[in-house]
Amino acid sequence: MTKDYEVGSAASSSEHGAKAGGYPIRTPVIDLVEIGAGGGSIAWVDGGGVLRVGPQSAGAAPGPAAYGKGGREPTITDANLVLGRIDPQNFLGGELELDVESARTAIEERCASRLGMDVVEVAHGIVEIANAAMTGALRRISVQRGYDPRDFVLVGFGGAGPLHANRLADELEIPPHADPDESGNLLSHGTAVD
Repeated sequence: MTKDYEVGSAASSSEHGAKAGGYPIRTPVIDLVEIGAGGGSIAWVDGGGVLRVGPQSAGAAPGPAAYGKGGREPTITDANLVLGRIDPQNFLGGELELDVESARTAIEERCASRLGMDVVEVAHGIVEIANAAMTGALRRISVQRGYDPRDFVLVGFGGAGPLHANRLADELEIPPHADPDESGNLLSHGTAVD
């Protein structure tokens, strides 16, 4: 299991020294590129005053500030919530009500005030930085290996996959993509079948 964003190419039985989530694995695997851009990835401002995202993660506990479980660091989930891309009443099928004000406060206190910017502008920046990291990972497993991403279908899955898939597809000129029903559970289904 990993909290990271993953992209993969072909399965290989000769992939020696393969790792997933930093752990060595010894079975045939899909060649993965992992980056710290999951929903819990923390946004921060470096010493030079530049907005960064990840690789640190709030994980599920305490999780994003919006979870109301003690998290105070702004995350990609908090940014998507502030931008209105997540319904705070219907997160996890309504099992967890998200706190928009806590998300705004985290972004304001940890990033926007240090950058001298509006919370919404910073939230857009957080999402764009995450999207750029994901696009870079997609390029590493396609273009840099001689594959044209326009010849493939992008499947947006995972909790926030569909929130980012359109932008990634546009950046790489990938044709209309698939966002499966219950995309948030797709990774779990794959793990259970394996």
